[in-house]
Amino acid sequence: MAIYSSTKHNWNIMDKGWMKASRSSIEYNIGVNKFIDFALSTSASDNRILCPCKTCGNRYWLGEHEVREHLICDGFLAGYTSWIHHGESMLNSKPSDASSSHCEEHNDDMDQMLLDGLGMTRSLGKASAGSLSAIKFSNTQVLTTSRF
Repeated sequence: MAIYSSTKHNWNIMDKGWMKASRSSIEYNIGVNKFIDFALSTSASDNRILCPCKTCGNRYWLGEHEVREHLICDGFLAGYTSWIHHGESMLNSKPSDASSSHCEEHNDDMDQMLLDGLGMTRSLGKASAGSLSAIKFSNTQVLTTSRF
């Protein structure tokens, strides 16, 4: 199975199915080696790369042998399939419709939670008595009572 095709500095990531394989499998070990080669060629600093294992979580710069050991023993950080900390462009990965819909729903919930926490209410452009200022917010207006 081809995991990468490459030219000198241009890597094209084709398949990351190996990331779901058992960490003791040959497929996973080959994938880890290819990942490390990719990361070293695109994002290394002083021959070190950010370790994407569950424990390090892309916070620590380690040598290739340490990263390999961590990935074999602990596995990758959950959900780290777009290797943005290792030179992979976000343009190469497309979010699914379901995940982007979920994000929009989450943002709507977050907006409402912030409004509730600040004692603000969402209105569809209708001003209410006692309102001192109207603020444009996400294509609707938010009404707030001044405390000054």
